[in-house]
Amino acid sequence: MQDEVFYNEKLLEQVKSKRRRVYPEEKISEVIITQCIICVLLILIFVVMNIFCPEISQSMLSKYKEHTGAEMDRVLVNAVDKIIEFASAIPK
Repeated sequence: MQDEVFYNEKLLEQVKSKRRRVYPEEKISEVIITQCIICVLLILIFVVMNIFCPEISQSMLSKYKEHTGAEMDRVLVNAVDKIIEFASAIPK
């Protein structure tokens, strides 16, 4: 019984050490930065597409509304409010 407990603890430590190697703190920040860059690129693509092909962007917007059930005006206002709040925050 004691050997089994020791084996389980050792196995648990091995899993934890492997996880630490795979997901160090630097990797998490890189993932967040990558997601932000992808979001900005998607926004730019959507804006350009809205200029050159407004019917396609309106179709995508209606599909978004259909799948989320959200009012786009409120979503945009919330997003803009968050950006303004972040930009005007005073660092401590």
